[in-house]
Amino acid sequence: MPDLKMKKLLLLFILVGLIPQLFAAELKLDLGTYEINKRPAGFHSGAPRGFEEGDWRTLLDDIAPALPPLTPKAQSVTKQRVIGQVGESMNRKRWPILLYKEEEFTNLKMTAKIKITGGILNQMAGFVFRASSADDFYSIRLNADAQKLEFIKAVDGNFGEAIGVPAEIKKGEWQELTVTCENAQINVLLDGKKVIPTLNDTSHASGMIGFFTMGDTKALFADIQTTYTRRIPLAQMLIRDMQEKYPRLLGIQIFTELPKKEGTYVVGSTDLDDVGEAGGDVEADVIGKAAMAYGGKDRKTITVVMPLRDRNGDPIAAVRFKMKKFPGQTQNAAFSRAMPIISDMQERVLSQSDLIE
Repeated sequence: MPDLKMKKLLLLFILVGLIPQLFAAELKLDLGTYEINKRPAGFHSGAPRGFEEGDWRTLLDDIAPALPPLTPKAQSVTKQRVIGQVGESMNRKRWPILLYKEEEFTNLKMTAKIKITGGILNQMAGFVFRASSADDFYSIRLNADAQKLEFIKAVDGNFGEAIGVPAEIKKGEWQELTVTCENAQINVLLDGKKVIPTLNDTSHASGMIGFFTMGDTKALFADIQTTYTRRIPLAQMLIRDMQEKYPRLLGIQIFTELPKKEGTYVVGSTDLDDVGEAGGDVEADVIGKAAMAYGGKDRKTITVVMPLRDRNGDPIAAVRFKMKKFPGQTQNAAFSRAMPIISDMQERVLSQSDLIE
């Protein structure tokens, strides 16, 4: 997909604060932009209910470069910004979690380096992923106390039994942890090696990513990268599916009103270049008056604009259909052709927010 189309598609949702997941994407956190000794920007600190939070900061630490030095005299380590949990509370009922709140993820591959730097009661740290809150998530942790790599899930604040496999967890050294989620399958690598057998769980379909420690554990996190598949918003899925079911359709556009924006905008279209474009009086009237509109653009095509209703029967969007014009085509006949299509679409839409979230 051309970059221009992607930018236009994302621009619409950036304007309203809703950035849907649409295509393959990569997130590499640039820790170099974070302020030293402050909580990392874009993150939220929390803990499961009944547990104590932590103290998360951006720090400097020695990290070996990804590529080996060219000469023996070259530096083998460099100072880089890292994310650290530095709180020293001696409390076993402590589960500091740091969630990246700027994006949610479904299918993903998350990689980061972890170094456990301290802890008397515990020495455990790892990832959380598909987290909808600090009470609902999957987690993978490096357990230096038991020398295990462990999987734990939380559902509404209730924790499942840890699934652990023996592994060499090195205190005071960087280790690379990778988690891959593909639908219900979860795979884990430690320093590039598969340690835990493939896990299957359907408790959490999507959510935020982040980091956590246990008890009085101190730990650092660096080189954070996530690749993931963006979800297709319902508006675009409806268009795709309707075109497959009704191959004679030449084009579809879905217009709706957006939060904090005046007028209507294209939130789904056969041509992604159209997404983000403003609608006109016709689309506004179709939504506001629950009316239908007809246009004979030329001798070969016609357009029909129809209201799309929510589960309560209220119009929430205007759908413009472009169709091939038949000989003797009348306005009523055009509406009849479009009626089963709009009915199929309405069966899958409960509310206006469904179209853009």
